[in-house]
Amino acid sequence: MKNVGRRGPPPKPTAARRLQGNAGKRPLNQHEPQPAPGSPPRPAWLPSRARPWWSRLIEQLEPLRVLTQADVFALAQLADALAEWTDAAKGKGKPAVVDKAMRRAFTLYNRFGLTPADRTRLIARPLEEADPLDELRERRDQKAAARRGRAPR
Repeated sequence: MKNVGRRGPPPKPTAARRLQGNAGKRPLNQHEPQPAPGSPPRPAWLPSRARPWWSRLIEQLEPLRVLTQADVFALAQLADALAEWTDAAKGKGKPAVVDKAMRRAFTLYNRFGLTPADRTRLIARPLEEADPLDELRERRDQKAAARRGRAPR
């Protein structure tokens, strides 16, 4: 039997649930980990075949503002999977190896939002760290002003 894993869509980050309103009224995770933002340094143990891919991935992911220091292992796996896939596709592997490497790379590629469909599911770190409640407060003030028939302050 195959390892199925978790079912359903991945959970929304707590900050997104706060901004969009907690429609389900489920308790919010008050202690969600917040890794340090920024690109992780390339690990010394990264295989040499994956090092060029690491640099390319960092160039693609930095402008998206989705990287954190905690992504070092996932990013290393993605770089290695892309290296394995390109090596296998160049005729250095059997078709089954090429297919497996491609699926592994594509799964990890999606996790970082590197396809158009998966980008819609990501929430990028804001350019400046703003209080997530500011947007809710502003909406509340606009609604209150609209009820009173005046423009918001």
